[in-house]
Amino acid sequence: LEYVITGNNAVFPIRLGFRTDPKASLLKWSGSFSNPDTTQAVGMVFTGGFGLIMGKVNLDLAYEYGQTILRDQSETVLGEEAVEKANEKQHTVLASCIFHF
Repeated sequence: LEYVITGNNAVFPIRLGFRTDPKASLLKWSGSFSNPDTTQAVGMVFTGGFGLIMGKVNLDLAYEYGQTILRDQSETVLGEEAVEKANEKQHTVLASCIFHF
């Protein structure tokens, strides 16, 4: 989603977005993570940012929040059920500047 504010000397775009970010689940219990479970892909990213266009200069700044939810895995160990669960979060800031000449 982008909304553009236009002035006499500049353009100011404001952006919001969402996308899926497929990743294979790594939680297939085998004593290690060397045997990933590729039957489920999960992940999502929310984005927001803005830009500034003035003459021959374009500036952009964006923030991304990503989350990968790995599904639960369980196994009975010594009569007790062990459940493995993970939730990975990632924050990213992106900046760019373009000069046209």
